[in-house]
Amino acid sequence: MNDQRIYFQEKDLTGIPEFFPRAVFYGDGVFETMRWKESAPVFLNRHIDRISRAASAVGIAPPSPENITREINNAVRKSGFSDCAVKVCVISDAPPSPFFAPPDGSHTIISVRQIKNGVENSPVKLLLSDTWRTRPDSPLSAVKSLNYLENVIAMREAAKKGFDDALLCSPDGNIAETTCRNIFWGNGRDLFTPPEDCGILPGITRGVLMEKAADAGFSIAEPPVKPSTAANAEFVFVTNSVSGINPVETMQYQGLTHKFSTSTHPSYVEIKTLLFQAFKW
Repeated sequence: MNDQRIYFQEKDLTGIPEFFPRAVFYGDGVFETMRWKESAPVFLNRHIDRISRAASAVGIAPPSPENITREINNAVRKSGFSDCAVKVCVISDAPPSPFFAPPDGSHTIISVRQIKNGVENSPVKLLLSDTWRTRPDSPLSAVKSLNYLENVIAMREAAKKGFDDALLCSPDGNIAETTCRNIFWGNGRDLFTPPEDCGILPGITRGVLMEKAADAGFSIAEPPVKPSTAANAEFVFVTNSVSGINPVETMQYQGLTHKFSTSTHPSYVEIKTLLFQAFKW
């Protein structure tokens, strides 16, 4: 059995749908990724709300939340996977040409990828990118659009050097995010993460973690800091909606390599437990 299934919202499509080239030619669409682990994500409504807002922000009329939910449920059911990453794309319904053609509506594309081994406990090695930066002044900085090539290239560059992800900075050199994760660091019960105005995509998991950690008595701040500040923290971790939370064990920047014992730090262990309880994993 293949470990990935892709479904179109329309029935009995043959060939390439007319709307699909817009995603290929122009990245004319938005997406959302989530983890389906035995049951629907606890915070599915937050994902649907965000993709709806993102579609509206780029001029695409989003499907109703009920339709998106139904398509996700149908796609996972057809896949037969009990643990999977679900990617939902809302694509512009407009002709391939001209490039600025306004959409008349939208189409939903859903990809379901099986997760065979637990990804939430894997340690992560980060490499600070010397090339790529976030774009805090862009109207699309907080939109998960299909224009994702900068993140793709940054990740490829890190992977070629033996790292799991690339750490991106804002134009002024402050830590922002990785190519597909939000980053946190901490000392004791003081927890830090970059501010939203540095060009990050504030993830669903980031928000849930901050809520649960604050309820548990952690202090949380969002200061703009240079990489050296995080490198001197007691623990560092990253989050997204597929793996949940991963400990950072190695971070390299400017030729310097910093090691952490994040996975065994009491605060990290507590935060991970709080997050998994919230997700019902």
